[in-house]
Amino acid sequence: MNLISNRSFVLPKGIIGVVKFIIFICYIPSVCAQSLEPVDYVNPLIGTASMEDVEYLGNNPAPGEELYYGCLIPGAMAPDALVKLSPISGWHGCCFHVRGSGYKNTDSLIIGFTHRNHVHNRYGNILFIPTVGSIFTSPKTETKQCNSYGSYKDFQTEKATAGYYTVDLVDYGIKVELTATKNCGFHRYTFPQSNQANIQIDLGIAAKMDNFELLEKNGNYEAKIIPNLNSPVKDARLQILDSHTLAGWQLSNNSDTIFFYAEFNKAFLSSGTWKNDIVEPSSKSESGSQIGAYVSFNTSEKEEILVKVGVSLNSVDDAKINMEKELAGLDFDTVRNGTQQKWNNILNNIEVTSSDENDLINFYTSLYRAYDGGFSLGWARPIAVDIFLRGSKWIEDWLCQHPISGRSGFWGPGEAAGVMGIYARSFKNFDVDAAYASLRAGAMERWVGAEDYRKYGYLPGIYPTDSEFISGRGPNCDIVNRTLGYAFDDFAIGTLAKILGKEEDADFFIKSSKNYKNLWDDSTKFFRPKRQDGTFVDPFDPAQPFAEQNYREGTAWIYRWMVMHNVPELINMMGGNDAFISELDKFFSTPYNPNLALRDITGMIGQYCHGNENDRYVPYYYNYAGAPWKTQEIVNKVMTLLHRPSPDGLCGMDDPGFLTGWYASSALGFYHVNPATGYYDIGSPIFPKVKIHLDGPSEGFFVIEAHNVSDKNIYIQSATLNGKNLNVPRFHHSDIKPGGNLIFEMGPLPNKEWGTGK
Repeated sequence: MNLISNRSFVLPKGIIGVVKFIIFICYIPSVCAQSLEPVDYVNPLIGTASMEDVEYLGNNPAPGEELYYGCLIPGAMAPDALVKLSPISGWHGCCFHVRGSGYKNTDSLIIGFTHRNHVHNRYGNILFIPTVGSIFTSPKTETKQCNSYGSYKDFQTEKATAGYYTVDLVDYGIKVELTATKNCGFHRYTFPQSNQANIQIDLGIAAKMDNFELLEKNGNYEAKIIPNLNSPVKDARLQILDSHTLAGWQLSNNSDTIFFYAEFNKAFLSSGTWKNDIVEPSSKSESGSQIGAYVSFNTSEKEEILVKVGVSLNSVDDAKINMEKELAGLDFDTVRNGTQQKWNNILNNIEVTSSDENDLINFYTSLYRAYDGGFSLGWARPIAVDIFLRGSKWIEDWLCQHPISGRSGFWGPGEAAGVMGIYARSFKNFDVDAAYASLRAGAMERWVGAEDYRKYGYLPGIYPTDSEFISGRGPNCDIVNRTLGYAFDDFAIGTLAKILGKEEDADFFIKSSKNYKNLWDDSTKFFRPKRQDGTFVDPFDPAQPFAEQNYREGTAWIYRWMVMHNVPELINMMGGNDAFISELDKFFSTPYNPNLALRDITGMIGQYCHGNENDRYVPYYYNYAGAPWKTQEIVNKVMTLLHRPSPDGLCGMDDPGFLTGWYASSALGFYHVNPATGYYDIGSPIFPKVKIHLDGPSEGFFVIEAHNVSDKNIYIQSATLNGKNLNVPRFHHSDIKPGGNLIFEMGPLPNKEWGTGK
């Protein structure tokens, strides 16, 4: 089967990058088979290394720092699982969440395999590591090689699929294989001949984060990484129950108490524990924050030792029940195949036809990541993909089981657009009145800075001088994006209030949804921070990046467009369609080269930042100004350049499933600008045919076809929706119905008349 893409594709730069890419593609599972299932295209190693193309890095990395990457977990996991059994190469090396998953593909060392993992420096619980020889109680690092456990890995044998991970540990000659169920991990270790083959369990290890300080040098700043040598583990306990089983629990700063129960297929020849680096042979139990255990065997060449590990958040007894329920009587390959089939059942809800393996790998891996990211009502979630993968019944059950918090979100927008958007998509079988009450209370009382926002109509800066305003940190951080995000949520709340017959509330919130105008500077045509007295802060540079103050993880360029609920008015504020198109063109073409680097601002095309979720809707804005062909062009460009079927294939953190969800939705041909309305904005489909399975009372398929689509034919010439001509670049979720279809005719040149209808 030909693996060379028919679409334009940018390989990693340099000979080493090309070699790694070739190796990576060659071990896509079952890639030489004649008939592949969706799950066969999933490769969890995508997004586990940094994209190093200088033109997209956004002036990164900052001195002393590492590049961001997808920060994803490559290990074995089942859908909606507690257990995510994954390799750990270390959390040391940078700040914040740059190494949040504890794994980076380019790292040479592996120190073990933990059973619960997260991309944001959380969990990293219950570390197992197979070894050969003497027992050591602390992990290797690049600078500490002796008297420690861990091993260099064989890059060529490292592979990952949905529900399975494998790698050879070179130092020990051990082949590691991992699979998992919802609450259990399953290890298969193939040992060499040895009189002391060990499996060690270190409960003194868990996820953590290094510290850093900024050092000023000639007006520039450099990050000095300060290794965090303190263990995050608060307490732990383990007990060797008999010659086949051990159990225990671990509590750390970044996790709940995690209980486990482990069963081995072979009797231990010997065993013991350690505490504070003192090994106690034959000891059967230990407690404390720095403890571990080991079990040892005599092994013949290529002998397999199997370990079944049940995990629970409740008790050791529950962990044992989980193991017995999910793994009893099952061999490793049966469990692996069962987990893979569960993933395939989910991914098969979107059946894609394509001869391009690269696109299929990108797409189904993106679906896998979007699903694993979980479901929420956040504004940047790929809502269409969530609905297609999980089904309407699952969504309705979730809505009934998860009360709405009413809090504001990381960027400003909270759950309001998600609640209104899911309601607009005809999901109404939940307590809408209670949800509205929570959203209203949050908007008036619980949003960060709610009192100031209601008082001034924007979040003001509280600093007396411009220098403190620009560099300081305080209670009114990220004031511009929060003001814009709150106005967006006001729109969603007001719209829902109108539906529920709450006219007074509707008037209030719809009026407040125009608060974005309060930060608009008509002389510069940007949204700018203001003081309490209503004056703008100077000096002003729209390309200056901010981590928190003024603009969270962004610039004035990035947040210039955050009026998703009223794009026509934003167009008017910029001077009409032609001026708006011109400014969008500048956005995607003006080089980004600020004095300061900011790790979050990466994946740059001009001033557009694809590596963070705060402006991924903007490529679809051309649709609103009568130039949808430009949306088709830039969306296709972003998909081609910044999403790749290789370890360095993501340009920023997936956060979780937002970046890959954007790709999955855009590859189908659409994404949302305003999730609160139920409308989708059309981009540039890349697949000749897509069948989306719809559940509910009338099950069936909705079909998307893109006739003549190719790497050259990216422009829509004409379209029909459910048998009728479509000349607007959007459609509503209600148009997606069993037996329906969306058909595009594609061509190599833009049809500048298509999509300009009202």
